[in-house]
Amino acid sequence: MRRCSSGFLPVARRLVTTVSWWDTVDHLAAHVVGGLVAADPALAAEMDAWIDDEDLWVARTALLHQLRFKGATDADRLFDHCLRRAGHPDFFVRKAIGWSLREYAKTAPAEVRAFVAAYGSRLSPSPSARPSRTSPRPPISPTAGPEWGHDTEDGAADGTGTGRGRHGRGRLGDRRAAGTPRRRHRPDGADLVVGSSAGAVVGARLGAIGLPELYERELGDEDVEPAARLGVPTLLRYAVAVLRSRTPEEYGRRIGRLALGARTVDGATRRETVVRRLGPATEWPGRPLLVTAVDAVTGELVAYGATDGVPRPTPSPRAAPSPASGPRPPSAGAV
Repeated sequence: MRRCSSGFLPVARRLVTTVSWWDTVDHLAAHVVGGLVAADPALAAEMDAWIDDEDLWVARTALLHQLRFKGATDADRLFDHCLRRAGHPDFFVRKAIGWSLREYAKTAPAEVRAFVAAYGSRLSPSPSARPSRTSPRPPISPTAGPEWGHDTEDGAADGTGTGRGRHGRGRLGDRRAAGTPRRRHRPDGADLVVGSSAGAVVGARLGAIGLPELYERELGDEDVEPAARLGVPTLLRYAVAVLRSRTPEEYGRRIGRLALGARTVDGATRRETVVRRLGPATEWPGRPLLVTAVDAVTGELVAYGATDGVPRPTPSPRAAPSPASGPRPPSAGAV
């Protein structure tokens, strides 16, 4: 971090715990927290405390903060952190363990191989621990466990990070009261799929082609889009939006203004990106699917389904993009 001192770490933690989802937390972990620790190695002791934190996103940040360190990685600390959270039941913590080990394996494959050989039995299998193309693929079992669903209370579940039941709706990994009954569901057996962000794409694909083919595609050679880059000024704007907002709606309005004012690609290019993401999902799936968003003007949460008049995106000719292919007007914007 060129513009932030070590005193920014508490602000970064506040962002991790208030804007808690993988797309925000992962960038904060690798680019902000990791940069702070690299600039001030004394902060590594803070990571030793964060790894044991009850908040799964704080623990995930500790696991991922060395993601870009390469040869400067503190291997002992990385392996210790992985073992300390090896038995964690949550998807996002287990995913972080696998991701951090895979990334360090690009620099020190022998060390990672030796670690996994010695402690592999203690490491929980992660649904995101994508095997290499030379590795045997695990079979898909109709009675698969954590890889294909997650624990929910009485009710339905989905595969995009949300469960619905009599106790309400919560993200994967939400803590439950002691004694709450737990049932495991396959995402392709859910009565309703609710997707936000990348989960909307997964939900649409799941309804279009089913779980087995979706799994094969995930392990295949599909093109991967380059990750978006969030610079320090953008992250500071996010921080201001979080710290100054008193309600979720106020936060949504602030983020909506940032989104509507952001420099982005033209409408035709954006549509082509969405079409490429959806792949085989050319129509709304037969199984009920809700796609969540935030109204950029009011800041309110909204959800769209097959009956809400949202058309399937179609690619527009690059040479002559029509006005309809451009961004929505601010009065109807959703982010």
